[in-house]
Amino acid sequence: MLVHLLLLLGSVAIELGPRDPSLRRLGDQFEAIYGDLTGRREAARAARERAELEQQLEDYNAIQRASGAFHRALLVLPLNEKFDPPPGSPGHGKLQFSDKVSMPRDIGAELARRQLEVPWQFEVEAVNEPFDDLPWKPPLTKIFCSPLDFRAPANYLFVPLWMMHQLRLKPYDPVKVTWVKLKNGASIKLVSHQDSFLKLSNPRAILESELKYYSAATRGATISLVYNGRQFDFDVDDCVGTVVGTYRPERCDGVSIQDADVSLDLAPVGLDVSPRRNNKPDAPDAAD
Repeated sequence: MLVHLLLLLGSVAIELGPRDPSLRRLGDQFEAIYGDLTGRREAARAARERAELEQQLEDYNAIQRASGAFHRALLVLPLNEKFDPPPGSPGHGKLQFSDKVSMPRDIGAELARRQLEVPWQFEVEAVNEPFDDLPWKPPLTKIFCSPLDFRAPANYLFVPLWMMHQLRLKPYDPVKVTWVKLKNGASIKLVSHQDSFLKLSNPRAILESELKYYSAATRGATISLVYNGRQFDFDVDDCVGTVVGTYRPERCDGVSIQDADVSLDLAPVGLDVSPRRNNKPDAPDAAD
């Protein structure tokens, strides 16, 4: 009742404010207070909804653990400088130019319990139907990655910005995370977005050096590297993998390129396939 009365008085003050300076000041104060209360109310509502979602994920993940499945549902957030390895450590300064993610501690414990061999790789899949606002569906719904560390809070996953962008994810969106055993990469085809990269001295050696920050290649993804302060982008146009100890090459959604003898097929812009960032949906027919 008191809140309703205050709202009524505030609206009257705002309405009559132009005619009376004292009422104008009262109206301004009311707007400030009401705006602050509204902001706090919205923040409290968002926090409550997030807590409910975290509990749902915890219940879901408890079922997965009990069933023995190595599969989790996590909330995604972008990696920031707090996760950057110390200077001199492998990967320092490469957080946004790798496929490394920060995972919860229980996933690291599960890897150790199962005594799985490295490289440890996971599939991250968008589950929130992120394409509703687009006139076409992007080609990428999942990306393969590997752990940077296991410092993320329970039920959270921190990923590079390029992963969030390509999976059309927003902070606190849920994703499915599943352990996978990828085939060893036999060859991958990369399409350069910048012809200038191919004009560098020994571009293939540069690319091979920078790819060490990626443990896997996902067909359809766009990856980036930085060389001499400039960013270069590449579409992963194709992936061919084999099982260790055999040579039965087959096309794959993703392959492991860590510690693998991978053949690189580097194509310039406009050769065979145009970069996906330039792809646009077909224009509708005029008759439609």
